[in-house]
Amino acid sequence: MKRFSIFFALCFMIGSILIADEMKPPVPLPPGDSTDLLPPPMDLNQMTPLPEPAKQDSSAIPAPPVEKNDQTDAALKALDEPKSAAPIATPVKAVVKKKMAAPAPAVKAHSAPPEEKSEASAPAPSLGAFADYFPAAKGAKWTYEYLKAEAGSKTKKTRTVECVSQEAANGGVNATLQVTEDGQAAQEKYSLHDNQVEHTATGDQAYTGDFTYKFPSAAGAAWSVTEPNGTIHKSKSSMGKAQVYKKTYPDCVIVIEKIVKGGKAANTVFYYYAKGIGLVATEVYSPKMKLIQTSSLALVSGPGDVSK
Repeated sequence: MKRFSIFFALCFMIGSILIADEMKPPVPLPPGDSTDLLPPPMDLNQMTPLPEPAKQDSSAIPAPPVEKNDQTDAALKALDEPKSAAPIATPVKAVVKKKMAAPAPAVKAHSAPPEEKSEASAPAPSLGAFADYFPAAKGAKWTYEYLKAEAGSKTKKTRTVECVSQEAANGGVNATLQVTEDGQAAQEKYSLHDNQVEHTATGDQAYTGDFTYKFPSAAGAAWSVTEPNGTIHKSKSSMGKAQVYKKTYPDCVIVIEKIVKGGKAANTVFYYYAKGIGLVATEVYSPKMKLIQTSSLALVSGPGDVSK
């Protein structure tokens, strides 16, 4: 009975306390209290614990990467350069590299097209070695003398040859030579092309295939021309030395022309063309190979004459 009374008393006291708490209204907080600014309590159970980082030597931690640009390159370079112990006497203006736009590709300026020159004023093209034995520069002049005066004359005849025109044509050169003898002048035309010199006209009379010479190979060169009257000119060229009119020319194109008339051998003519000079002598031989001095001539003066 005593235990029951104690239990009943405890129940009564607990019930009175609970009824009293429900009857009391919440007490409002005074205005301006800073507690209303605090965040709601955090549930610590929802936090993931982080492991404590191991302690490292600060000297072993690498520096964070630095984004490089032109200015940072210059700054880093300046830091790497050793500092001079002595102060600089005069201030130095800092040079900052600027990022330059890529240069535009150079455009070659178009020059005005060269003025076209007429064939008469165009320089002679480089023809090759064969033309050295027949130099045809405008204004060049040669003087020849026959080896013997004609019967009944005390003076030897002379012949002058002058180049009055030269022009480039069809990859070669056309030259006009004016020949004067016994007071009579005539124009002879030549074409230098394809390793040969061709006699193309005398005045208004044109020729075809009348070669002055073909530049010889090691075996020489040969050609033949037949006139309308049936006279045949058989020619052959070679290289050699010429000694005429008491002069020696060591480097010559030598042309031997044999003339056949009516099926019989007529005269034989030797032509000597010296390098850098041109024609230096013409020797005419009879069918019995006797020199006809009144028909043969030799150079007296000419451009580049270095004979001995």
